[in-house]
Formats: sequence, C-alpha cells, structure tokens
Amino acid sequence: MVERNLTDHARSLSVFTDRLGETNEELTLIQVERAARDEQRKHLNDRLQRIEASIAGIQRLGWWVLATFSASAVALISNFLFRGGFHVP
Repeated sequence: MVERNLTDHARSLSVFTDRLGETNEELTLIQVERAARDEQRKHLNDRLQRIEASIAGIQRLGWWVLATFSASAVALISNFLFRGGFHVP
C-alpha cells in the first residue's frame, strides 16, 4: 500500500513537472512575442515621426511657394496699375 501511494505520488509529481515545463515554454514564447511586438511598435513610432517631420517640411515649403506666388501677383497687379494699365486714351 505504501509503495502504491509513493508510485502514485511520483506519477503525479512527474505530471505536474511536465505541465510546469510546458507552461514555462509557453510563457517564454509569450515573452518573446511581446518583446518583438514592442520593438515593432517602437520602429513604427519612429517611422511615423519621420513621416510627420517630412510632411511638416513639405507644408512649410508649400507656404513659401504660396506666399511667393501671392507676392508676385500683388506686384504684377500693382505694376500694371501704376503704369496706367486701365488708362484709355
């Protein structure tokens, strides 16, 4: 009877040990996946920040082009008026 109990306990302990090993393997996989996901998220955030900086640069360039075009248009119209463009002889 005592040998049977010891054998049953040994079997139970081996089952628990196997399950614990499987759980540790799953936990390791989850940790690796989480670390990979964090690195991907970090890389994505860096890329998005660079894209935003590029868009801001393009926007500043667009404002300069618009301001230059507007100033040229005002200068052209002013020049036309000062030279008597609407004067009909």
